[in-house]
Amino acid sequence: MSLVPPAEPLLESAVLAEELAPTTCTRVPVSCDWYHALYPWLRVLGLAATPERHAPFYEESFRRLARDGHARVAVTGTADTCMLAHVVRAYAEVGQVPVAAVVDRCATPLRLCASYARQCSIALETEVADMLTWQPEHQFDVVTTHAFIGMFPHEKQARLLRTWAGALRPGGKLVSVARVDPEWSADVPGFSTTQGEAFRTLVERRVAAVDPPGAPEAAALGARLRCYTEQMRSFPFASKDALVALLEGAGFAIDRLDLVRFEGRAGATESGPGAHRPGTFAHFVATAQG
Repeated sequence: MSLVPPAEPLLESAVLAEELAPTTCTRVPVSCDWYHALYPWLRVLGLAATPERHAPFYEESFRRLARDGHARVAVTGTADTCMLAHVVRAYAEVGQVPVAAVVDRCATPLRLCASYARQCSIALETEVADMLTWQPEHQFDVVTTHAFIGMFPHEKQARLLRTWAGALRPGGKLVSVARVDPEWSADVPGFSTTQGEAFRTLVERRVAAVDPPGAPEAAALGARLRCYTEQMRSFPFASKDALVALLEGAGFAIDRLDLVRFEGRAGATESGPGAHRPGTFAHFVATAQG
């Protein structure tokens, strides 16, 4: 692999995801094509909540782990190629090539990651698995994912952390971020009706301004956006202490955990889960105790 891996092919991935999603997205319990066909386009438009805002944290963490010999890395839960790209780029910066795997319950992002790995000339393992029941054949040095824990209802988050702990060798590292929002309410875990309408309008305006080649037709885009704003949910932590307690309860020792505030390209009144919206995030690295 070149020490300078190729940039993510954002537009090509969006077109490929749209092509793949109708047939490769999981259908259990319902199809996720509403998400995987749209999310890469939100990235193209700059309106998705992606790891880019957190790049300094991720890449500093990965560079340190690469230097320390943490070679085997699993990306567990991903919408597209973004987390894999951060891993590959950070390892390349210190002259390393990760032994990488990507695991998700849906084959669509795995196909995107496999395509990107070929462009980077790296070997990549991919596996379709539910993160709550995943039992890898071998343990990893690093498990990473972007804000994935917030996709799970609060009552399932401890189980997810135990899965990650079991996937790591003793001394292995979990690297991720999690949204912290003490004002979150179970009454509105996703977009409100007003936020959904405003976000759909924002996306449509952005498409008109950017006019990306191959973008979905207005009717198809509108239908996907409606599904997205009606179905997308998130379950942030009420506080830093709540996240600390959950990590420690699952058998992790915390190396670092910092709260960082971010602004968004979409305002609070016109955005919701998965959108590039304002918020506070915990950046954390934790060690599996074994």
